[in-house]
Amino acid sequence: ALTGLLPPGTERTSGHVEVLGHDVFALSERDLRTLRRERLAFVGQDPGSGLNPRMRVRSLLRELSDDRTPQAVRALLEEVRLPDDGDLVTRRPAALSGGQQRRVALA
Repeated sequence: ALTGLLPPGTERTSGHVEVLGHDVFALSERDLRTLRRERLAFVGQDPGSGLNPRMRVRSLLRELSDDRTPQAVRALLEEVRLPDDGDLVTRRPAALSGGQQRRVALA
């Protein structure tokens, strides 16, 4: 419901779901897709399972980023409040705590 999707066979009869100031059930399909694509993220129970264990944090972030510069990688880490101690970007997911893995996945 948070993303405007309901399981097959169910229907909304009343109420609204507000996400980031928008009622997801009142948005057009186009606006809802934009909200899902650009503003929402989901990280499952085991964040490490979504991270390639053979890649370093730097490579994981560069792989999906439009801007692959070191400054952009640092900015992504700062955005999820994961300070880079100079060593973080060179580590692999297995060398991160669960909370750090979650933040890398969100970044």
